[in-house]
Amino acid sequence: MSKSQLSLSIEKQEITLVHLTQEDSGQYIVQDCHEMHFGFDIYEDVFEHGHSKAMLAVMHELIPALEKYIPQKLSVCVNMDKIKCVRTFFDRDLSETEFADECEDEAEKFLCNPEAYTLQAVRLWEQSDMPYERYLLVFMPKQVLNRLQMLIAPARKNINLIDGSHMSLQNLYRDSQEAMLLIEIESRYFALSLMNKFRIEEFSYWNLASETDAAYFALTEMQKLEIPSKIYAIGSGASPDAMAFLSGVIGVRVMPLTMPAQMTFNCEKKDATKYLKALGCAIKAVNEF
Repeated sequence: MSKSQLSLSIEKQEITLVHLTQEDSGQYIVQDCHEMHFGFDIYEDVFEHGHSKAMLAVMHELIPALEKYIPQKLSVCVNMDKIKCVRTFFDRDLSETEFADECEDEAEKFLCNPEAYTLQAVRLWEQSDMPYERYLLVFMPKQVLNRLQMLIAPARKNINLIDGSHMSLQNLYRDSQEAMLLIEIESRYFALSLMNKFRIEEFSYWNLASETDAAYFALTEMQKLEIPSKIYAIGSGASPDAMAFLSGVIGVRVMPLTMPAQMTFNCEKKDATKYLKALGCAIKAVNEF
């Protein structure tokens, strides 16, 4: 029996919406896709400051778009502008309660106001017999989540996943058997992850004072890694010039992130890359929730 999922991706001045189905064969079909554009910064004017005029403008576009669809499950992908990350080590074989306690302890050490954040723990895999496991702890502000809930509530959809953009993008290639490096460059942050058979082996995240800092952080992080033959980049800062520069320095071609082979579109699309974050989030939702 096929699964059906709605998914949103929220950019600085744009929201994309997709309706995805997963067939019994594992094939993904994009049944519909939609774009909404705004003349203000959604992250600043809506999520940060909660300006009523901006919130009403988003709801005016978003609610009718969501109400067109029968599926009730909705996943939401947000950019990682306001997210905080820290690497840590935990003992192996912790119980669920012990693991939660360790995460809470790390949050209290790392954050001034841990009660203002939700936590997602990303396992970093390694070939090791050490008694510890590596994790990247990703903290998302509850204020973003609360205002997101307010925007969507009138559509009466059930949010089954709210995910950071880089974690969503990783899921586009969850069935890949190859090692690959994923680079995400946006105006205010840079994220990089090394994946092998969908196991996350390395994950780095940096806030950027300037988009021009991205190349420095990318090279610094990549020099620490064994570079795979496949490197993909996405984001407003992943320009052809930026990818050519990185390719020249590391000696491996950096390519734009593309649609996975098992994805079929049943709707018109002008630029498929606009939907990659929403689709990655949808793929994660139908496989894990």
